[in-house]
Amino acid sequence: MKKEIITPSKLEVLPNNYVNNIIERITDKIALKVYSKIEYKMEKTLLPQTRKEENNKLLTIDEVCVILRKSRSTLNRWKNEGLLVPIKKIGVSPMYSQNQIDEFMKSNNE
Repeated sequence: MKKEIITPSKLEVLPNNYVNNIIERITDKIALKVYSKIEYKMEKTLLPQTRKEENNKLLTIDEVCVILRKSRSTLNRWKNEGLLVPIKKIGVSPMYSQNQIDEFMKSNNE
């Protein structure tokens, strides 16, 4: 099927609803292309940042106990031995980063 090329002079004789339909389809295609480009750029820039934030998530001692399958006393002993030291305290609660726990697991084959 051969597509008909519509020139400006032909637009004057076409019904308004037909012209509006053509304009609507063109704008939809443009909008879809723009949306796809924006989505691609966002994924490229925001996704790595989101992953980085997930890895820097702070974990409580109870969460670390569950992840490592160890008791609080084991974690306290490791802290005293300098094996796994919390990166900060929030109030009196020791906090560990997800990166820190991941690295610890890799290095100790937990």
